[in-house]
Amino acid sequence: GKGKGKGKQTKTGASKKPEAKAKAKTTAKSKPKKKSKVEAAEAHAGDQADEVKTPGKRSPKATIPEPAPAKKPKTNENKTTFAGRYKPTTETLGRVWEALRRKYMTDMAPRLRSPSKFQVPFWRFALNKWDSEKVQLDQLDSHGLDDAANSAGEAFLWEPTIAPYFISQ
Repeated sequence: GKGKGKGKQTKTGASKKPEAKAKAKTTAKSKPKKKSKVEAAEAHAGDQADEVKTPGKRSPKATIPEPAPAKKPKTNENKTTFAGRYKPTTETLGRVWEALRRKYMTDMAPRLRSPSKFQVPFWRFALNKWDSEKVQLDQLDSHGLDDAANSAGEAFLWEPTIAPYFISQ
């Protein structure tokens, strides 16, 4: 035989007892339990105690990591997107993007709570406003675009959905 079994079961007591033994066998064959955190820490401490330590030298694990170099703070000047859009490559749309971004970053963002949340709504609001007013963006110079962006920006701040986030100065 393969194991240390007690022999064959008789038919009289075999109805429920084999099921109980079968369950016991399946649990006996389960994977060994993982060590608890305490046991793992004790085993790790034992491993460290086995290492030979020389006075005056630290083990590699005990070295203090050097702090990472300070990162330059991100400024809005360096950001390449506004309202989730990169600057368009065409001249007219590039000037519109710059005018709206400049208006938003200089005049509107400091006056709003969570300003990045409102970049996309401002972009859509301005374009819809100019569309309804039939503004010919390709015929405006940079000063004209700035004026159009200023008027759109002031109107946007007084929209009922935006006004609660407006910080009056």
